[in-house]
Amino acid sequence: MPAITAEMSAPAPALPSPPRPITPRVRRRAWGDIHVRFWWLSALAVAVVIGWFTAHRVREALRDRDLIRNGVVVKTTIKTAGEKFIAGQSEMRNSFKQVTLLGTMPDGQEREFRGEVPPGPGYLVIGHPLEIRVARNDPSEWTAQLTPPPWGRELAMSLMFLPAIALLLLIAFLMRGRVLRVWERGVPAEAVVKEVKHSAYAPRSRVLRFSVLGGDDRRIFTMLCPPGVPVPAVGEQIQLLMIPSKPNRSIWTRPYAG
Repeated sequence: MPAITAEMSAPAPALPSPPRPITPRVRRRAWGDIHVRFWWLSALAVAVVIGWFTAHRVREALRDRDLIRNGVVVKTTIKTAGEKFIAGQSEMRNSFKQVTLLGTMPDGQEREFRGEVPPGPGYLVIGHPLEIRVARNDPSEWTAQLTPPPWGRELAMSLMFLPAIALLLLIAFLMRGRVLRVWERGVPAEAVVKEVKHSAYAPRSRVLRFSVLGGDDRRIFTMLCPPGVPVPAVGEQIQLLMIPSKPNRSIWTRPYAG
């Protein structure tokens, strides 16, 4: 297909003289800049994953708390702990340990319990007693945790990622500020569109690959054409605002100026 010539391109919008006013439209469009979008989308992705993990952990913690408070108290005898199974052998409770317990339910039925015992003081000694809490409606659910752990410990993993989310958002704000400075102080320039393609992380937008005209820099740069803005054709000339020494920070004027 033949390239579209400059005469066929839509006229560039008139630009105010610098420093250009930062209008609500400019503020909104700056969030969609390809460099800004990457950082706030990364923060959103981490927040979604951590939110899901936190919700799952809270549900488990609430279930465990209900089991501790309302479960049936059962006195059991330790049958195995870790790799130990001979009477008198001991296993230190410095981490979660797989155990087999024998206990008698309130109705007199003897039952075997298999599962993990959380870390705690002392040792698990084969043949010694261990008190557990058993769910009233499902004896297969039980816990040897007799006091609920603090919420800070339950949510420690989630809290660890909060600084990472904050850092990603901070970078997004800084990158957006850089875009706004280009709008305020940038020098008008012309570029030619080399490629137009779809974007996986911005499906309603189009990725424009372009090179700046009128200089020795022949590098190809990338920007987004947001939804609602006519997509330029390959070979079409577009107007930019740029910092002369940093063409990779250029912005396309049409989404910002209308």
